[in-house]
Order: sequence, then C-alpha cells, then structure tokens
Amino acid sequence: MNITPRFLAVLLLTLAALLAGCSKTPPPPAPLPPPTALTLEEWRALPIQEKYDGATFERLRMNNPQLQNEQNWKAYERQYILPERQKDIPTPPGQQPP
Repeated sequence: MNITPRFLAVLLLTLAALLAGCSKTPPPPAPLPPPTALTLEEWRALPIQEKYDGATFERLRMNNPQLQNEQNWKAYERQYILPERQKDIPTPPGQQPP
C-alpha cells in the first residue's frame, strides 16, 4: 500500500481535530435564576403537581414578608391553602372517591 504525503497530512489533521475536540470539557450549565415571589392568584393557576411543592410554598411566602412568621404562615395556610387543596385533591391519597 502506497501512502501519499497528502493523504498522510489529511489523516493527521483529522486525527488532531478529533483529539482536540475530545479533550475539551463542556461549559458549566448556566446558573438557575433566583426564585421569584408568587402571588396567591399565580399560585392558584399552577398545575397541581407544582402547586403543593415545598419550593412553591416558599415562593408564595416570599410575596408577603408577614408570612415569614411561622404563626402567620399557618393561619394563611388554613385560610387559603387548605381550602384550595380540598378542591384540587378532594380525597386523601390511597382512598377511593365516594
């Protein structure tokens, strides 16, 4: 088999390009934006899977500084969250609806 200098040069350049591409590490993922406050109306419009997540409750609490107080948050939950949950999820998990 007769290898020409041009073929050898193309082969070496291709190999060098492949090796150079393999040694690069991917850039780190972009940081997530900080969570934003959530109004009660925005919370009510969320899908059920997201609505009752702990992170979503934290966003809801961010909207009102008074809700940082645990007693105020519990009262808010009783007044707004629990009635909404009863509408969204009328039966406890594992039970069949009547």
